[in-house]
Amino acid sequence: ISAEYPDVKVISCSTSGEIYDQEITDDSISGIAVRMEHTPVAIRNVKINDRGNSWEAGRTLASELSKEDLKYVFLASDGWEVNGTELINGIYHVLSKEVAISGGLAADGVNFAKTMVGINDDISSGNIVAIAFYGNNLKVGFGTHGGWDEHGETMTLTRGDGRIVHELDGKPALELYKQFLGEDADGLPVTS
Repeated sequence: ISAEYPDVKVISCSTSGEIYDQEITDDSISGIAVRMEHTPVAIRNVKINDRGNSWEAGRTLASELSKEDLKYVFLASDGWEVNGTELINGIYHVLSKEVAISGGLAADGVNFAKTMVGINDDISSGNIVAIAFYGNNLKVGFGTHGGWDEHGETMTLTRGDGRIVHELDGKPALELYKQFLGEDADGLPVTS
């Protein structure tokens, strides 16, 4: 892509599969090209090497992108090194809640080891890339649907560390997962 279009920015992100129309695939590549005639665009990135810096990374990115006519931000973030909640909290510490943000965290299939994001040749772990869209010519809308289905009984987190759950109701979380998943537990940590 860069050889054919040397003046464009190529944003890359590892995934756990690609969705196109009604099809879900693995080990493929999805792409999209964006050209805006009347909407200024800015691309910024930050790199972190410590999950604890996710809030500050969000604040830094937002500070670099913040302008009065900012309408929308597309975000692609390392999914392993970055705490997504803290990243968004840092961004909204600077930006108005009126600015729409979408995108997501990178994945690495079923490996749970390393994710990659980047611009052009700088593709590595710890990268967070934001594309900002400005001006009144752009109208942004979105729709979401998400959530979890209940499975088992309601429990209380009694010991955890950031995103790691150690105990539920005073019992080891892994043992409870295995109990609830039954024979499907053989596939942990990727069982769905």
